[in-house]
Amino acid sequence: MGSVFKGEWDLDPLTGVVVLPDFNPSYHLTVPVGTTHVSFSTAVAVVDFESGVYKTRYSNKENFVVSAPMASYTLTPTEIPVISGNRFFFFLIEFFQEMNGIQYPLKNNAYNVLSLLEVD
Repeated sequence: MGSVFKGEWDLDPLTGVVVLPDFNPSYHLTVPVGTTHVSFSTAVAVVDFESGVYKTRYSNKENFVVSAPMASYTLTPTEIPVISGNRFFFFLIEFFQEMNGIQYPLKNNAYNVLSLLEVD
């Protein structure tokens, strides 16, 4: 993640909300050649290792052009799963190339990132 994402993020572990303040894609991202768009999303998973029960909830997906101006983004999961266990907070970055109005995912594993932000 550190080689692709160079911005700041703030996680509220009570709500699962992740805020990317003053994010400038031109400065805070390293993008693969041919990239036109990027998307950010988060997930929170609660896992009870003793019972094997788990639940995962996902945030909204923020998708924007890599030449977008600086903005703040808020990624909010639909809910925090209400089961006992450990909580895992994830952050996903995906890159796309738009052709003829359609965004195609780039399959370059060197850049797409799924990162564990925190375990609670």
